Amino acid sequence: MTEPYDQDVGPVAAALVAGPYPEFGGVPLSQVIDFASQQDVADRTAERLLRGYAVQTTTVRTLLAAAAIAFTRDPLDYERGDVTDAVVKAAVATIAAGIRATPKAVPEGDRDKAAGRAILDLLSDA
Repeated sequence: MTEPYDQDVGPVAAALVAGPYPEFGGVPLSQVIDFASQQDVADRTAERLLRGYAVQTTTVRTLLAAAAIAFTRDPLDYERGDVTDAVVKAAVATIAAGIRATPKAVPEGDRDKAAGRAILDLLSDA
């Protein structure tokens, strides 16, 4: 059974993509967000996912596109091959080690007090 507005999805999506968007110089989203250079990689990765092979892409955007392509191609193999788990593991593997946020800044007064104490400690030890 279809919902009353299902027929509107295609035209609305097309209008959203077509824009134009003044914020992007009056061009459609398809000229701002381009995936053409990664399409072949996503297609090959989708095939690898469905066959249970190791994933070779290092970008999460391409990996998620490959997952969607794999599911569209063969939902049963997608489920049987636990592709979701493979995608999550591959996505986690792309995360570089390191700080995700800067530490909270110490208020200047507290920093000055700490610096003064450190100088006093140094002078006291001399």
